Amino acid sequence: MKLKRALSNKEKRSLGIKGKQAFIYETKKGELIVSDNVPLFINYNGTYVPTLKGSYETLPKVWVDKGAVAFLVKGADLLRPGITKMEPFSKNEPVVVYYEDVPIGIGIALVNSEEAEKMEKGKILKMLHVKGDEIWNFGKN
Repeated sequence: MKLKRALSNKEKRSLGIKGKQAFIYETKKGELIVSDNVPLFINYNGTYVPTLKGSYETLPKVWVDKGAVAFLVKGADLLRPGITKMEPFSKNEPVVVYYEDVPIGIGIALVNSEEAEKMEKGKILKMLHVKGDEIWNFGKN
C-alpha cells in the first residue's frame, strides 16, 4: 500500500469526513481513503464504497454460510452457492456480506439480486474488502 496524497478540504467535505487528516493510499483494489488513521472508503472505479470501519450500515446485505467464509477471507469473490439470504440490490452496487449477524466483507454486485436468486452457480459479488485483509489491518503495527 502506497501513500498517494492528502485529500483537500473540499474532498473531505464531499465525503463527509470530519477528521483532521485524510489521505489517499493506492491498493490492489482501488484508492483507499483514510482519515485519522481509519480506512473509511475504497474508490472503486469512481464509486466511493465504505469499508467495514466506515458507514456501511445502509448498504444492501447478503448472508453467507460458514463454508463461504473460509474462501472469502482468503480473497475469493462471492459465489452463488455460498449465499443463504439476500436483500434486493442492483448490478454494480456495493453490498455488505454477513455471516450470521456479523459483517465480514464488502463487494460490488456483478448481477442484480433478481438475477442472483435465479442462479445456481457463478460469481455474485466482486469482493473489495474482508475482515483481516490489508484494509482491515490498516494502521496496525
